[in-house]
Amino acid sequence: MLSSERGSRGDDGDLTQPSTPRSHAAVPPCLIPGLSRSLPSEVFAAVPDPRDPRGVRHPLSRVLVIAQAAVAAGARTLLGDQ
Repeated sequence: MLSSERGSRGDDGDLTQPSTPRSHAAVPPCLIPGLSRSLPSEVFAAVPDPRDPRGVRHPLSRVLVIAQAAVAAGARTLLGDQ
């Protein structure tokens, strides 16, 4: 019998109930305020674009989604072969 199954003595010397293992189930994100399962493009759409509008060809949210996909695929630099 393990010590955690036998119970333990409290500060006053009385035998307490055996400890039970606690489950560490993850809390679904939908139950935590401020977290939800949004698409990356929706999340990145909220990022302000600091670029000069005259030189913009692609929306910042699309650039960030492509950058996120590249990092997820293992990219470490902006240059392909380094």
